[in-house]
Amino acid sequence: MRQLTTISLFSLLLLPLAASAEDAVKIDGIWYILDAATKQAEVTTGANFDLIPLDETDGATAASSTFYTGSVDIPASVTYDGEEYCVTGIGENAFRNCHDLTSVTIPGSVKTIGDRAFYNCYNLTSVTIPGSVTTIGKCAFMSCTKLTSIAIPSSVTSIGHSAFSLCHKLADVSLSSGVTSIGENIFNDCSDLASLTIPNSVTSIGTMAFAGCGLKSLVIPNSVSDIGRSAFEGCRKMTSLTIGSGVKSIGHLAFNSTPALDDVYCLPEEMPVICDFEGKPGGTKIFGSSYKMYVTLHVPSSSLEAYSTTEPWNDAKSIVAFAPEEIKCATPTIAYDRGRLVFGCETEGAECVYEIKCTDNGSGRGGEVSLSQTCKIRVWATLDGHYDSDVATATIGWRDGQPVMEGFSSITIDGEDGRGDVNYDGKIDVADIAKILSMMAGTSAKQAP
Repeated sequence: MRQLTTISLFSLLLLPLAASAEDAVKIDGIWYILDAATKQAEVTTGANFDLIPLDETDGATAASSTFYTGSVDIPASVTYDGEEYCVTGIGENAFRNCHDLTSVTIPGSVKTIGDRAFYNCYNLTSVTIPGSVTTIGKCAFMSCTKLTSIAIPSSVTSIGHSAFSLCHKLADVSLSSGVTSIGENIFNDCSDLASLTIPNSVTSIGTMAFAGCGLKSLVIPNSVSDIGRSAFEGCRKMTSLTIGSGVKSIGHLAFNSTPALDDVYCLPEEMPVICDFEGKPGGTKIFGSSYKMYVTLHVPSSSLEAYSTTEPWNDAKSIVAFAPEEIKCATPTIAYDRGRLVFGCETEGAECVYEIKCTDNGSGRGGEVSLSQTCKIRVWATLDGHYDSDVATATIGWRDGQPVMEGFSSITIDGEDGRGDVNYDGKIDVADIAKILSMMAGTSAKQAP
């Protein structure tokens, strides 16, 4: 029975095998598959795999390539038989089981990193993924146990399951705003991963995505709507957790076996649906046995009764209400500085999101067009673990060379002749704008607060 179990476990990783030796060419120590029609090259293992025993007692085998060692510098292009080929991919199993590989330089021409491309390269310590890469295949860096950091560029839109699973030393992970989904097992058992910022482009977190990680605190952004089964199970060092306001469903035992977890801030005013093991609504477990003993649940005051009377939320050690204003971003300020709009927010770490709509855009016919060019500005602040701020608004336009502005916190306008300093105090500020507005409206000036 043990033999059958082991063979089944590795069946995914064994198939499909890489291309055979006769399909590949070796150029300056690196093997490639060349496409004569597109003049593109893909890095490959370049030789038949050797089958080596995994365990003498069960006879199971795994594919192994020993062709790449030390540091490998992949070029952006190669020449073969007088023809130049652009290196655009790292193929399936290309560096798989290259146990003596220590670092790889990937050129900016590469767009794809294939399935199991660096699987079990357990001495690989350094790899940089360039901004040209759009796809990282399944198990691509699985079991690279000495890899300590990885940055996913914004160009990457697809990451296969288990891509960085079992990378025990992976402590520094940077996810860009190009990532919209964190799939199954991607960072499973990255035990040295103590902190992570999930970008607010992410909308879903898959099954066991971060299970067994060393995360100490976690903020799930408001953009996330679904958290998969056992997504953070076994994160035994986690002490605090914020569940973003956009979360609508949480999978079975998503936060099970987190004995250090003290405080959970659950921002959704409408309770998320708890799913069972099969992903269907009606589940009753998300924190497991540790939940009842340790967790204080903080919920919106408007939803206190609902959380307090619904399983599994009411198994908390205590449930505490908070007012949304307590964790709401401050309303942004809007400033004009010599032709630039400048937004600010008193909430540390908050990001300002803006919309600008202007008149006078369009096309037509005729000999004369009267221009006013008024722009309406809307700005709000967002921050993971906080509610979005109220929306700040302002308008900006020009009449006869003079500014027409409303809703700005400060104004700075260039001009040697002092144009815009209508109250002649030697500076151009909100008081001048208020006076301009009042003159145009025919009313007495009121200085903006």
